[in-house]
Amino acid sequence: MWPAIATVFIIIALYLGTYLLNRRTPQPVDAAPSSEACESCMNYSCGFKQRMEED
Repeated sequence: MWPAIATVFIIIALYLGTYLLNRRTPQPVDAAPSSEACESCMNYSCGFKQRMEED
């Protein structure tokens, strides 16, 4: 029972860790998509789109 709980905890911790590291990674200047491309994108969880709406 404990190995299963530990495995689930490790998987959740890895997911959260990689999510936070990915969110904090700055986007390269030359790889910025245009605003026209973001308007046609339907991915509402996109971090770049959320940052554009904040600005």
